[in-house]
Amino acid sequence: MVIMKIVAVAFLAMALCKADGAGAGCMEIAGNQYCNEVKQVLYNAVGGSGSYQKVTNMDSTTGQCTQELQQFSGPMAPFDEDLSIHLRGPLKLRSFAVFKPGEKQAEKRSVHHADKKHAFKRKHHRHIKKDVGDMVTATINGKIVSWKNSYDGTPVTGPQVITATINGKVVSWTNQPAPGLVAPPVGNGESYGNGQACPAPSTSTITTFVPATPDTSAHHPASPAPEAPKVVPAPPPPPASNISPAPPVAPSSRVSSVASPAPHGDQWARVAYFNSDEKISNGMVYLNNLGGQGSGVWDKKFGNSLSYASEDGKAAANGPQLFAGELDSNTELGIFSDQLCDDGCGFVRPKTVAYKGFAGPEKAFFFDFMMPGDPNSGGRNSDKPAIWALNAQIPRVGEYLNDPACSCWTSGCGEVDIFEVLDPGNNRCTTTLHSFANGGTPNFFSRPTSKYLKVAVLFHNNSITIKVLDDSFEFGSVIDASQIDEIAEKSTACTVIVPYH
Repeated sequence: MVIMKIVAVAFLAMALCKADGAGAGCMEIAGNQYCNEVKQVLYNAVGGSGSYQKVTNMDSTTGQCTQELQQFSGPMAPFDEDLSIHLRGPLKLRSFAVFKPGEKQAEKRSVHHADKKHAFKRKHHRHIKKDVGDMVTATINGKIVSWKNSYDGTPVTGPQVITATINGKVVSWTNQPAPGLVAPPVGNGESYGNGQACPAPSTSTITTFVPATPDTSAHHPASPAPEAPKVVPAPPPPPASNISPAPPVAPSSRVSSVASPAPHGDQWARVAYFNSDEKISNGMVYLNNLGGQGSGVWDKKFGNSLSYASEDGKAAANGPQLFAGELDSNTELGIFSDQLCDDGCGFVRPKTVAYKGFAGPEKAFFFDFMMPGDPNSGGRNSDKPAIWALNAQIPRVGEYLNDPACSCWTSGCGEVDIFEVLDPGNNRCTTTLHSFANGGTPNFFSRPTSKYLKVAVLFHNNSITIKVLDDSFEFGSVIDASQIDEIAEKSTACTVIVPYH
């Protein structure tokens, strides 16, 4: 058993909005306690100092892995490392966005359905800040475009006339400002669940206990013994790297817009975005665990690696595909950034499809989704939808490998279960933190079975906030830092979970 080293004594304190959740109104379903519906769960004081066992090698002949100690320290650690987002059906994802503070927006193409085979450029372009009066030159669809910068960072409130030189010709057009974001009502006194405001932790409301040594089995069910894929293409000549090379991508011929101005220092920029209705995706790639069928690799010891996912997530593809936005029961999908792995990713399974996740101590994920019922599907994960985040090392090596030595999960590299249904057909979604201090709550979110729900997941100020948003909240190109702070504030009907180090 791998036991993680923790600097200082760790214990978990829980402050629930209604005592400690063990009173009247709680019920047990399939061995799990459920108490009060909430609209927010706040994990406080998440980061710390410690270590976990990272995988450094996989031997496909013996099926054995080797590990070495990885130290971590600082706010949000180890959740400041790159994270991948994972979905399991039945689930409909209408939109999804990733934001980071102060970063300049990636100059990406918004890809429509007709161009989806060209959806993912390998080069990651970003705005370079220009002063007022500087000349700005860019290549758009193969044409050289230049103009004099007149944007000083002041929010645009009306139409602006832009003049530019395109291939030697002076042209003008009018830019219309994007509609402003509307902050959701936070702490407005509405009564959700038990209707009580979430109190600050105090000696009278905190139940303290010492967490058990982390489990040696994965939180999500381990895969059965690997089976050979039905179709295994002839292996290509070995590339210079251990990572499967990205397929060549032709430039897209259809561009819906040029990137918006870079955000102010007090704004968070949208660095990745997906919208199933508009068939747009940028800054992200969609993978699944079906390697050996068009991309990735399969072997008898470790089974399937990561692979490019088909539009519905049910099969592997030979290159990046645009996710159609809907997953059936028993179907899973991983969302990574569109940046191919380099040495910064650490060890990855040889010949896998490997992309970076979303890194940094400050980041935010916004979901607009539905988890419809699917009572007649059958299968191991029938009618058990879920959304969770993993330290991206885990899937790049193997998310469901049975040997604990083949994953950093056991020793606490990090997972957040965001919205997870634990038994078939249950309309209650749980959240759980898996790291060097594990945490959870018997309170729950209501499963959105018939209506789309907007949820924010913030990694901010050494805390993780999961919060249901107002329907009017828009995932625009930037979000003010003050809005992020508002979302992170404790509101009505919430649960606070505080790991102390």
